[in-house]
Amino acid sequence: MKFKSLAALLVAVSVSTGVSVHAAVVPAADVPSQQDKKIEMKDHKEKSGHNGGMFRAAKEMGITKEEMKEARNSGKNFFELAKQKGFNEQQAKDMIIKNKIAVIDEKVKEGELTKEKGEEIKTHVKDKVSKWDGKFKEHKDVKQESKEEEKQD
Repeated sequence: MKFKSLAALLVAVSVSTGVSVHAAVVPAADVPSQQDKKIEMKDHKEKSGHNGGMFRAAKEMGITKEEMKEARNSGKNFFELAKQKGFNEQQAKDMIIKNKIAVIDEKVKEGELTKEKGEEIKTHVKDKVSKWDGKFKEHKDVKQESKEEEKQD
């Protein structure tokens, strides 16, 4: 956002002063591909705790990403998977909270978050996870499949 504002400001200043601005051309090799961006975003989500808590908890329980995808597609929720691995709903929630809090604590330690902001986020995480019904969020590929099935019916 700051970049767009800065660019707009530079254009306005150059127009009013008569100075021309030229855009830099970036070689195609330096521009990350869409696939690279997806992988980077996925890594960021897992490392940042955004669903990373769930992925880490699943790994601790022996649940694979493939099993989660299959469960999501078949209408099962995370707690049903956890139960198949010998964990109840509360244990699954506790593991998710523990993993998310570990990420927040690390970000505070690294100076990416203030201690106060970290505590605020932890409170929000605990509240949100404790109210979670275990349903997987619907992703674009699932939504697209649903639309295609509706068209066929």
